[in-house]
Amino acid sequence: MKTLLIAICFVITASAHATDTEQRARSAQLVQQAASYPYLFRQGDTAVAPKAVALLEEATRLDADNAEGWTALGVAHQMQLSAAIRGGKLATLLELALRVRADYERAVQLDPDHAAALAGHGSILTILAGLQREPRWFAQGQAELNRAVQLQPSAVRPRLLRAFTSVNLPASMRELPAIENDVRFLIEAAGKSRPAAMLHVLLGDIYAELGRKDLAQREYRAAPDRFEPVAALAGTRLTALLEAGVPAADIAELRGALSTRCTLCHAP
Repeated sequence: MKTLLIAICFVITASAHATDTEQRARSAQLVQQAASYPYLFRQGDTAVAPKAVALLEEATRLDADNAEGWTALGVAHQMQLSAAIRGGKLATLLELALRVRADYERAVQLDPDHAAALAGHGSILTILAGLQREPRWFAQGQAELNRAVQLQPSAVRPRLLRAFTSVNLPASMRELPAIENDVRFLIEAAGKSRPAAMLHVLLGDIYAELGRKDLAQREYRAAPDRFEPVAALAGTRLTALLEAGVPAADIAELRGALSTRCTLCHAP
């Protein structure tokens, strides 16, 4: 009788392990399946955001201990946040931002050295610092972004999030050397592409705000003529710089558009 009970327990345990393995495998498949959605979202297909959320909520249900799944869910919720900002649905911003933070917090709890999760958490914490008037979160968010870059200095996402998060802070709170370093890295990573041209304009705006006209001119002129309307924008910026200066409202408008379209939904 005792031998029979041991055999039954063994079968039950083996079956449970098999089920766990299958669930983890299925979870990984769903994470992989959702990997292309941020790229589609940036191309204008906002309908993929809820699809990504549904897939990744199922992935984290099947494997709640996978930091990759929670990080991907954070990105998916950021897509929804981005869509809400674009659509002017301000009432949902705080709720969505809190979901994003919860996703990344779970990922960081599971893997404290997960660079993408740390960068995502640091970025959303900085946004929430403004929404909920919690100044201490600015410092924590910046520290997490810095650590994410230190963990993976050659990865795009931590650099992208740190640069765009920092540049949207008040000038007195920015770490200019880090921003310059990140944007230069991103320009190099983007090669001779349209995003690289736009990054030159972004960096030119930073220098223009600081009154560094020489450096601002250099960046505006570095935007290749072959990319329209980026070349036209750079030309407009250069003309304004040499006359009355680049309007602060124009700089803020460009940053807001780039942050919404690039940073919030950029693939990990």
